[in-house]
Amino acid sequence: MRISLALLTCALAATTACQPTLPASEVPPESDAGVLLEPDRNVVLPVAGELVEVTNLPGAEELEVVSPDGAWVGFVSGTTGWASVWAAPMPGPGQSAQPPVQLTNVGIERGARTPGSAPAGFVPVPDTHDGLRWSEPRTLTWTAGGQTYSATVPQ
Repeated sequence: MRISLALLTCALAATTACQPTLPASEVPPESDAGVLLEPDRNVVLPVAGELVEVTNLPGAEELEVVSPDGAWVGFVSGTTGWASVWAAPMPGPGQSAQPPVQLTNVGIERGARTPGSAPAGFVPVPDTHDGLRWSEPRTLTWTAGGQTYSATVPQ
């Protein structure tokens, strides 16, 4: 009897109660990225020689990038149940994390889910090694599925 490597890997993961970690580019759009990526990861960055917590959402915040003026941090989070692009104001030394702004897929979590397909209006997260990048002081840009997307932090 031959057992495939994939079947053996799945059986091993199931018996050890492990869940394989997937890179952000392989997380299906209907998945909770906070479960499939690191279970809980906040963005912590150095500010004036001190480590400052920039985000504290449930789940994982990934692919963080600081704006050119240092005022914002863009990142990907699945805290709503859908991987989405967010931005958080950069706190100063000794300050607490400020509430972030969800830039894509706002309100989609309230809609019906169809396994294997994204809802109308879903904007995918970056799927390239470039991740997120700031194209202007308040505009994030990324590539997914060969298309370029952008979102602007509101004033």
